Parts: sequence; C-alpha cells; structure tokens
Amino acid sequence: SDGSYVIHSALSIYENNKTDYVLDVLGGKDTNAATLCIWPKTGYSNQSFELLTVAEAVAKFPTPQRNLPNGIDVSSWQPADIGWRVDYDFMIVKATGATWYRNPNLSAQASAALSRGKKLGLYHFAQESDTNNSAIAEADWFISNIGSYLGKAVLFLDYERDLPGTDSTWITQFCQRVKARTGISCQIYASGNWAKNYINGLWTQLGVWLWQANYSYGYAPFYGYNPTGTYMVTPQQGMMIHQYTSSGYLTGYSKALDLDVLYGSYADWDYRCKT
Repeated sequence: SDGSYVIHSALSIYENNKTDYVLDVLGGKDTNAATLCIWPKTGYSNQSFELLTVAEAVAKFPTPQRNLPNGIDVSSWQPADIGWRVDYDFMIVKATGATWYRNPNLSAQASAALSRGKKLGLYHFAQESDTNNSAIAEADWFISNIGSYLGKAVLFLDYERDLPGTDSTWITQFCQRVKARTGISCQIYASGNWAKNYINGLWTQLGVWLWQANYSYGYAPFYGYNPTGTYMVTPQQGMMIHQYTSSGYLTGYSKALDLDVLYGSYADWDYRCKT
C-alpha cells in the first residue's frame, strides 16, 4: 500500500517453508548481479521471484495463509472484556452507527487491544436501524467518537444497506469526509455478494482496503483460527481482510465470534492507521 514490496522466496513455499535460504540484493556473492537472487546454502543461485499481490499469493500458495495475522471483530454483543479473554493478532471494534449510536463497550474493548500490544480497528455501521442520514453527518459522528484512537486504529465503514444504485455515492462521500477531516483513509466492509454486484471495484478507486464477509463454509463451527489451513475462497482484487465465519470459537469465550484473516502484514496495518 505504501509502494514497497515484501520479497518472499518461492523456494521456501515449495519446500515446506524451509528457512535455509538467504536473500542477496544487487550483488553480494556475485558482484556482477543486477537482480535480486535467492541463494540456497548449497551455493547455487536460483532466481525464483514472481511479483504478486498478497491476495494473489494467498490464492496461489495456500501454505503461507497459516502464518497470516488472525483477528476478531466485536461490538456490544460481546462483553466489555472480550479483548482480554481470547487470543488474536488484531481486533476490529464497532464504534458507532448512524448519528446517534455509540458502542457502550467501545473504550473497554479498544483499550484492551492496545494495552495487550495487539492491532486495533474501529468501524462505523452505516444507516443504523435503517435511518436515512447523509454520509457527511454519519462520518462526522464517527469521527467525533474516535478522536483518542486516531493514528492508533485502522478505520472502516460497514455498509450493509439494501439500496442498490445509491450506495457507491454514499460510501464515497463518507470515506472522503473521514479522509478530509482526519488525514486517515477509511476502509470498506461488505459482503461478497454486495462487493461484487453493487460496489465492484469502488475500494480500488478510493485507494482503500476491502474487508469482505464470505462464508465459504457456511455456518459450520470453527474451533480456533482456520483449523484446516485453507479458506476455500478466491480473494477479490483488493480484498485485504476476509471475515470467513461468524461461528468461530476461541478458548476463553463460550459464544460464537466472527473470525478474520489479514492478507497482509503488521506493517500494512500500521501504515493504514496513519494514512
């Protein structure tokens, strides 16, 4: 997202994530080298690079998925101390809805993630209770309730309205308002069907992430994060977070949770907190 690249050895993917390879940049062992090279420790060179987006790499090579950051998303349906009860790499907390709703557990849930050194996200639920507010008004309400977390959390708009034909304009106005007032971009959450049929590619146009809900396993229970090692979904272009179940169970909490995976790195997350 910031123009940099992560170089990952295709050899280590094919050979069970072995780590006996070193990366040479513009020289090193071979002073005439003009490219990046992977050098197996046996001494021969093998230029095995392929430039892929994170989502494309995940779709092509299932093994690295197991090492991606895992997370949950929560709201007032979960207890205030949920952030202390279960394990996660990132937690996305519902902050607000419409122009009147504020999650009563917002402070406790968000503070738990930050106190534990975990990654934090905050989302606004558009048109709470089918109200018909302007995108500007809702964006202002969202911003007014998350001031202390700006720069510390990735921001999201959860859009689930059934108003095909007007949604792209509303979402665009919301995201642009957040960016204009905070300097931080607002990512988009949508179901797989909605993302494909009603706002297809909008996140790319806005230069933000897509957080997509797509339950390829239906509502079968997950005990722990991705126990099978595969998600059985082809990521849409630009999809960075996949909410793959609402029937996840983690040690420390007896009820079902939404489970998510980030098709990126902690550095990606930190970048989106501030830009």
